[in-house]
Amino acid sequence: MKSNPLMELSRHRLQQQWIPAGLIGLAVTLLIGILWISAPAVLETWEWRTYDLRMQWRGARPTTNQLMLISRDEKSDARFGVGIWDRAVFAKMITALHRAGASVIALDFYFGEASPQERGGKLSDQALVDAAATAGTVLFPLRVSFDHDVEDMPVLPPRLKQRLLDGGSPIDPVFLQRLPQAGSISTLMPGLINMAQGFGHIGASSDPDGVYRRVPIFVNGGGTTIPAMGVALAAAYLKVKPNAMRLIPGETLELKGAIFPDGTRRDLSMPVDMRGNILIDYVGRWVDDPFPNQHFSFVDVWDSIEGKGAEEELRKYVAGKAVLILHAALESDKRRTPLELTAPGGFILANTFSTVVAGRGLRLLPNWMQWGTIMAFTTAVAWMVLAFPIWRGLMAAGGLGGGYLFATYVWFVSFNVVGPMVGPMVGLVLATGSALAWTSRLSFGQIQESESKRLVLQQEVMGLQELLGEQEAHVKRSESEFVNAQSTSVVLQQELKDLQKLLSEQEIHIKLVESDLAATQAAANTGQIRSALVRESLEAELRRVKEEKTRTEQSAMQLRGRFDHEMQVRDSREAELHQVKEDLEKTKQALMERTNKPTDLWVVEIKSSVFSSAEAQELRKQCEDNKIITNDPGVLNIWKLLRKAAPFNKIILILGESGTGKERFAKAAHDLSGRRGRFIPVNMATIEQEHAESRLFGHVKGAFTDAVRDHDGHFLQANNGTLFLDEIGELQLNLQAKLLRVLEDKAIWSMGAKESKPVDVRVVCATNRDLEQEVKEGRFREDLYHRLNVITLRLPPLRERPDDIPLLAKYFVDQMVQDEHLPKIELSQGAVDRLKVWPWRGNIRELRNVLEKAIVFADGSVITEHNLGLGKESEESVEMPIGGTESPMTLNTTGSDLDPDELRLLTALRRHSFAIGSAAEELDWSRDTVTEWWKGLCFKTLVKHEFDLDKAAASLAKESGLAKLVLKKLNEYVKGLDKVVTAEPPSIDFHAWCKKHFRNLPARYYPSVETLIRSRVV
Repeated sequence: MKSNPLMELSRHRLQQQWIPAGLIGLAVTLLIGILWISAPAVLETWEWRTYDLRMQWRGARPTTNQLMLISRDEKSDARFGVGIWDRAVFAKMITALHRAGASVIALDFYFGEASPQERGGKLSDQALVDAAATAGTVLFPLRVSFDHDVEDMPVLPPRLKQRLLDGGSPIDPVFLQRLPQAGSISTLMPGLINMAQGFGHIGASSDPDGVYRRVPIFVNGGGTTIPAMGVALAAAYLKVKPNAMRLIPGETLELKGAIFPDGTRRDLSMPVDMRGNILIDYVGRWVDDPFPNQHFSFVDVWDSIEGKGAEEELRKYVAGKAVLILHAALESDKRRTPLELTAPGGFILANTFSTVVAGRGLRLLPNWMQWGTIMAFTTAVAWMVLAFPIWRGLMAAGGLGGGYLFATYVWFVSFNVVGPMVGPMVGLVLATGSALAWTSRLSFGQIQESESKRLVLQQEVMGLQELLGEQEAHVKRSESEFVNAQSTSVVLQQELKDLQKLLSEQEIHIKLVESDLAATQAAANTGQIRSALVRESLEAELRRVKEEKTRTEQSAMQLRGRFDHEMQVRDSREAELHQVKEDLEKTKQALMERTNKPTDLWVVEIKSSVFSSAEAQELRKQCEDNKIITNDPGVLNIWKLLRKAAPFNKIILILGESGTGKERFAKAAHDLSGRRGRFIPVNMATIEQEHAESRLFGHVKGAFTDAVRDHDGHFLQANNGTLFLDEIGELQLNLQAKLLRVLEDKAIWSMGAKESKPVDVRVVCATNRDLEQEVKEGRFREDLYHRLNVITLRLPPLRERPDDIPLLAKYFVDQMVQDEHLPKIELSQGAVDRLKVWPWRGNIRELRNVLEKAIVFADGSVITEHNLGLGKESEESVEMPIGGTESPMTLNTTGSDLDPDELRLLTALRRHSFAIGSAAEELDWSRDTVTEWWKGLCFKTLVKHEFDLDKAAASLAKESGLAKLVLKKLNEYVKGLDKVVTAEPPSIDFHAWCKKHFRNLPARYYPSVETLIRSRVV
């Protein structure tokens, strides 16, 4: 099918318009840039007005239910007076909110100067300081002013500066200079500086039009970073430490490891501009009370505290939430927002908190993207005006502008993206005018000439087609006349054949020859042609007509060739596009196949399997031979997989809670592997950190002070055998790198050795930690994790296999009866039922300990439910002392808050009246390990009981006779910690500081130490 030449020319013209359209777009973009530089305040104000309109059209947003607002309003001032309040009122409010379960409390009130005597004086101030010290996380504001004319940094009190440095977020020093500079900082009372859990600035600078749309996340206050109060409140509520807040200029504010109310932990990112400002996503207007059932008058809450209301009702609204106490009655603190003319400054803090916690940060397009959008938009507008007739071009440009406005609104509402409006709309006007000017610049004659050329070309095509028909008719007529004059001469016939060849139409040539033969015969019969001159004249005329016809056909053929070439190009492009699409589909298919194809890593996800009765019986028998008692399909499937993997020299990683039998499976892997060497089990949690390298890789004599002889190390001891590294998650980072090197090179470097030694060791690892999370938090090397994660087996906890509990119980009872040479003992049905519903936080190890104790106290040959000593509720602790009268709270703190290892340690210590040496001997731990774990457990319990030494001692001792002994230990450990802090206060990298001063203290207790220090207990 041949294309229409007119359509091809029109398409070519449309394509040509992109060049002038691009030039117009570039020129308009540069002009807008010049205007923006010349009058930035005007254009920025217009742009922010469009932002305000979008926010107003969008309407109210869903509010977070994690914030409670308490306003000092006119009604509160009527009760407590106008102006400065007695700070004991705030102290009582803070204490009551803390008791009601508030997660974090922030105040939008400045407490910089001492209270006047008529407002309570020193006693009032001290009450507030005491409340700040005992009420958990309470944040106090720092008033910051932004004075761009001030060159010197504000001078902060040394203690406040140190607190800010200790609790500050790590920020690049170069970027620190780009943060908003605090012209002056109004500090707090010295007591609050020491006792406050955190600070936040309440300074906010409006845009040139006086509207508060942004808040600086951090300000540079004397070379230290001060977070915005709303951001600090959100970070404290989400339990994000200051050193886990990372600010990337022009990109995001990252809150690492944020913990949400539902218990989920994830990283939170908020977009920021190049100066570290965050756009506030206002949930509504203050006058409309956008926080329903979360906003209360100060006096109403006070009445509830005083007993005039329901205290339980207060707990329902406060428990687990962040509380912001703000001043709503102070006219000087009224601010203008995008939604209303006046709102309290504390309302900005509340919306900042809501923006961060809800993850609804508004993102401004980067500058390069904004200017790129303006240029692309203006180029498209110019092209539409140039390419189409005037009225159609203007309508298309207007439609594009309307579509862009709608798109920016959709971006704002649906994706929280703030696109530019003023720049593109100014560009729309300028580009339209420029395109019209470009068009009108061409003269009418030039336009007519261009159109005439197009019409002439079209007419040439049509004329050539008509001329071709006329010439063909003319040839036929001339040939007819020539035939009538043609003689029987063979020469004429040959000339006619030559002429017919020039026409390239063989069929017509044959017909003419036949017609000529017939005409010649007729002429010969009639004798009409008598003169040779007549024949020559006809021959000359015939040659002229054929030459003219040939030239015409050549012209037509050339023109048709041009069109055919264009069609070929189009067909070539279409074929190329088709081929590209096919290649794309092939790539997608290949990617899908590659994604679904299993990798060569032997990572095993355990799923329940269905076995035949014969296969299940065989698997149970094999498990029993290896002292693994089970009838659970999941465990049997694990055994089946272990049996397949054991002969291969691949690393096995066994995951599961403490007490699930990980060492039994590791020993089975060794027995099934056929390796001739020994099975060496090593618990990484019980190895002292300073001896860990020597224990694992060995040392030579003289390698260190105590190296009086050579030591092989566990790897050499397990050569040609299996090394079981239990609790691999406890391995120090520096040793993780060395372990990875050994696994890769299959050779070890002993401490002090001059050369490596080859080893052939099958490594089996186990842990009850989430190694993926450990990798994310930087406590476990990612490369080592991938090296260990080859064959992964996940053992289910005992509570997920209740049908195995009776089997295990019978096995343990029979085994202990045999070991102790006792008469046959059985479990009553009540005891079995009780065992099946117990949660078994300690898993199989806890079950065995309970049965050992039950056999001792059993009367006769039957173990009853009473002999188990499990209590009446499955949530109570197994280790509840006989005859104890513990309160439910105490039972809960010593049961659910301790993991099985801590529970085992505490049980041994209680049994030996907290004698470290005796407990270490029972646990088969070193004395230093028991000491450090006991110290960490003391710190953890002290934090749990809100730094109350007596309560912590009673909780740990369980018996009143031991409480004084434990209290003495607690005081000793706290004093020791205080000495360390006094000698060298903690650095910003608290983990490194702890590791330096408490080398053997397990890292799991570092947060407790930090809490004790931050809470000013030490």
